[in-house]
Amino acid sequence: MPKAKPRSAKDIKAIGEFVIYFSRLEFVIRALFERLSGLPAEHADVVVANLDFAALCRTTGALAATISEDDQKASKRFQNLIKECL
Repeated sequence: MPKAKPRSAKDIKAIGEFVIYFSRLEFVIRALFERLSGLPAEHADVVVANLDFAALCRTTGALAATISEDDQKASKRFQNLIKECL
């Protein structure tokens, strides 16, 4: 097996930044799921515990699609965001 090149500090920093931003995005989507579902935090955590990121996005997107007509513009923006995430 060929020896792997050592990663540069720039590469390591970029990977770390990606992980941080991805984690924040996932947290926000989980919080949005909790808010849209109306479940208490403990119950929402149980529901989404076994969802991978794509399933979490699809599930939260489905909930967002059910919001009232007054918020359709926000729902449409969220649906576009979910498409970009996937």
